[in-house]
Amino acid sequence: MYLNTKWAIVVISALMTSFTCHSATISFQKANGSDDARISISGEITSGDEQKFKAVALGSDKAIVYLEGPGGDLGTAIRIGRLVNALGYMTAVNEAQCASACALIWVAGQFKFLSPNAQVGFHLPAYDEDRKNAIKNISAVYALTGAYLANLGFAEPYIANMMDTENHQIKWLTPKTAKFFGVTTFELSP
Repeated sequence: MYLNTKWAIVVISALMTSFTCHSATISFQKANGSDDARISISGEITSGDEQKFKAVALGSDKAIVYLEGPGGDLGTAIRIGRLVNALGYMTAVNEAQCASACALIWVAGQFKFLSPNAQVGFHLPAYDEDRKNAIKNISAVYALTGAYLANLGFAEPYIANMMDTENHQIKWLTPKTAKFFGVTTFELSP
């Protein structure tokens, strides 16, 4: 009995470690001689990252959130984005790619920065493709994402444009195409 319990603990610990290893890296750096802060979110957004972000974010009144990553969990990204927006933080993608859930955080910035070679990618968020639940799930995804973008101030045509790409494809936004999406961007200073 003791041996089985010990192996169960080892297996559970290994599984928990494997899930936490893939979460985003979230770090905080205070600018020298300033109240401004830099918060970096890099990697795949996973459940629980909103708590890590909140713990880091509450250390500064003003911040630029630098983003880089392939996307991740929709609900988590929306919760982080709401906090970014509520705190009036700025967002930036610097010489990197930020797609899917990452892009949903980026659009929440008070001001959105893109370096010349940065890319932000949008698509319809993924949903459970089980035929029985597909219509219910896609409706919920559209509603959740659309409401979030509308609360950020995006008009319906822009929301539809951001979400008109299937979830297995990406519509890349660059500084040159940003205006097409109704996004005002600013270039980062070197």
